[in-house]
Amino acid sequence: MSDVYGPDYSSDHNIGARHVSYGVDEMIVSVDRTSGTNASQTIFEKRANGNWCVVLTSPPVSNLAPIMQDGISSRPLQWVTLTQASPGYPETKIIYTWNKHKSIYFPSHCYHVYKNKMKKFECRNAYEE
Repeated sequence: MSDVYGPDYSSDHNIGARHVSYGVDEMIVSVDRTSGTNASQTIFEKRANGNWCVVLTSPPVSNLAPIMQDGISSRPLQWVTLTQASPGYPETKIIYTWNKHKSIYFPSHCYHVYKNKMKKFECRNAYEE
């Protein structure tokens, strides 16, 4: 985590982390609350050699949650992020899918979430202004 947050991350009250296990897969979900309501989150996965690897880094979001598969106890195949938008603006929902060849998560489905509908858009445009 020091590679991502700096050597003094453990004394920074804005940095939080929780360990989660999915079968034999062990992960750390960390958050940097420095920016406020929407915070950047990073998922680290413990590899077979004992090293920790970043497998997903989100832009500032209000929520990051795994999508669990019924009957599967290993790593989630997808994670979903959701922003908390300002009044009058849509939230942004991104679904990240596991890429087994690269061993990380990539954005696969992106949506603008309005009050009564969702509109799909190209993920490469997710956080353009």
